[in-house]
Amino acid sequence: MKTIAIYSQKGGTGKTTTTFNVAGILAKEYGKKVLTIDADPQANLTTSFLRAEKEEKGDNFLYLNSEVTFEDLFVNPELVNKAIRHATFSLVEGGSAKKRGIDIIPSRPNEIHPERTLEDINFGIESHIIYEGQLRKALSMIKRTRAHMYDYDYCLIDFAPTKNMLAKDILSTADWVIVPTTMDNNSVNGIKGLTETFEEVRREKNTSLGILGVFPTICNKNTAYDNQTYELLRESLGNLLIDTPIRYSTDSKWAMDFGIPLAYNKKSAPITKDYRELVSYIVERTEE
Repeated sequence: MKTIAIYSQKGGTGKTTTTFNVAGILAKEYGKKVLTIDADPQANLTTSFLRAEKEEKGDNFLYLNSEVTFEDLFVNPELVNKAIRHATFSLVEGGSAKKRGIDIIPSRPNEIHPERTLEDINFGIESHIIYEGQLRKALSMIKRTRAHMYDYDYCLIDFAPTKNMLAKDILSTADWVIVPTTMDNNSVNGIKGLTETFEEVRREKNTSLGILGVFPTICNKNTAYDNQTYELLRESLGNLLIDTPIRYSTDSKWAMDFGIPLAYNKKSAPITKDYRELVSYIVERTEE
């Protein structure tokens, strides 16, 4: 299983949208079995991928308070197989939701006021109450069960925009990291801090962590500003820049709202083609 962190220290760069749609393309067009992990307290990946499950259980996520979720794995990593849930969705209105080769380890949305939060986990790691490396241990304990029969090809981790101890610990579980960035000077200037974080994780926790690169999101290359910013990225990043900009499109918002990745219901949309190029790059790099 190849584990890829979708990471940025800045909010609003499209981390969750990228995780959601890369998982969709890997499953739909490459036939890969994909495990996704929601490591963001906003839990937007959870609310999208488990939309059908939520509606079946009563149209809210309160039920997750009594289920095993991502947060619990830092205390009881051996429960990882109980934390894995199927992402199911229907391709037609009123149809039955089906499994599509994508699973998720969800997190509990803050709105349901969970007893154990990611902020609590970070505090536990910082104060040495919780051991580092628990997520790596959990992922090593995944096995085929009747509930999930997949030997996963890829694991995609959706991060919160932070560089705290928890983020670094999660990064240490990854084989690769890929960075979405928006087209503005603040994002360009923040790349240096990112690379410093990666080097720290490599030095202290995971010497084999590879950087796939940085790619622009929410991009409008019809504007002079975005074209100028893109050239700044090219100059500052060199070979680290992945030349597959993801354009701005409301299609991605609709996809997240309805819980259906673009590859399934917007196959010919320009933004789907952008993500398809990105996934082609990811597969080429990680399977070479």
